[in-house]
Amino acid sequence: MKPSTDPRAEVLSGPARDLVGVRFVMGGVVLVTLSACGGRSDPLSLGQPGSTVEIADAGAECPYGGSKLIHGVDADSNGRLEGDEVQDTSLMCRSGPDDAPGSGGQPVSPGAGGMPGVIGSGGVPGVIGSGGVPGVIGSGGVPDIDDPAWVARTSREPMGPHCARGGVRFDVGLDDGHPAGTADNGLLEDEEVEPASTSYRCNDCIDLAVVGGTGSEVEQVAQAILGQAPSVFCGADLFNVETDSLAVEDLRKYEALLIFNSNLYPFTDPEGVGSDVAAFFDDGGQVVVSHFADAGYQITGDWTAKEYNRLTHEWAIIQTDSFTRTDPVQGLVPDHPVLSGVEFLTGSGWIGPNLVMPGATAVAAYASGSLLAAAGAVTDAQGRLRNRVDLNIHPEDIIGGFWYGDGVRLLTNALEYH
Repeated sequence: MKPSTDPRAEVLSGPARDLVGVRFVMGGVVLVTLSACGGRSDPLSLGQPGSTVEIADAGAECPYGGSKLIHGVDADSNGRLEGDEVQDTSLMCRSGPDDAPGSGGQPVSPGAGGMPGVIGSGGVPGVIGSGGVPGVIGSGGVPDIDDPAWVARTSREPMGPHCARGGVRFDVGLDDGHPAGTADNGLLEDEEVEPASTSYRCNDCIDLAVVGGTGSEVEQVAQAILGQAPSVFCGADLFNVETDSLAVEDLRKYEALLIFNSNLYPFTDPEGVGSDVAAFFDDGGQVVVSHFADAGYQITGDWTAKEYNRLTHEWAIIQTDSFTRTDPVQGLVPDHPVLSGVEFLTGSGWIGPNLVMPGATAVAAYASGSLLAAAGAVTDAQGRLRNRVDLNIHPEDIIGGFWYGDGVRLLTNALEYH
């Protein structure tokens, strides 16, 4: 749960603005540093130099024995995680006494020798005893996990079935190259992971990156999202797509990213921006694309090359329109999570003749027949099948009062969708 007193509450308090929870980023640098939500596991350090996982004896925390995974950043490079360097811990306990190391089978006594044959004229010699059944070799039970051959790793867990708001995944296995991989290379490879060892530390809220232009409307979009779902979003940072870095290492702390742009400020490098956003998605972040990142001034690069977009990119025009979820022609999938609580929209704004991409589903349409939202699963660079959604609406039109209704709820739903 979020702390009852959240330090984000005064981030932008001042004479010119009162945008609670919004943090500004300029040149890729966060100007205001805030603590994460209570209980939130911050994946930022997963890509930092010195990111370390230590394995230690769990001691009394595991009654039948086990190990503790300790994750953090070795800031002073002394080879140990100490004090504030520790970011997270996870226990791997044996389930009971039967899970302890094996003691080895009990040997069986040798069989008695056979009875000697009766002396006679060439009698048959007595049969030699078989010696009994050899003792069964003990299985060895569960090896001690602090054996030097055991290695661990952490990775970002996307928003999904294991962690609804993202988090960190912990894996452990033997560095033995079985059933595949390279033995004794100090790295835990996918094939070496012991499936039963995998555990997750999930976030209790979502950190959001809002990628847009330089106008005050971008700030207002972020504020509207945080105000709509304060228990869902920890906070938001604003990125000016023309000046700020969108590299993975700069975005890794965010679980979700909303990208749009003003019709007056096209992307200077739509290919580079598209490739950066695709890299963020491949790394485990969730992405929602809306106007004009998917209409007119759309992002390209790896984003479109990998067909991560769920709507085709088309030029938009301003038109008057409406949406009603209960109308079967408009609420095409009325019980879809993206439409939860989105009952209607009416007004005018930028709308494009976008079509659904192969494998995507049209979720909602305007009264005019133009699509409002499309969703569907795509396979990221790590082979994970992940759901995402694109919107045929401009967030600035929503907060600017051009649309009346549940537009902000549509944005928050799209960002939570996984």
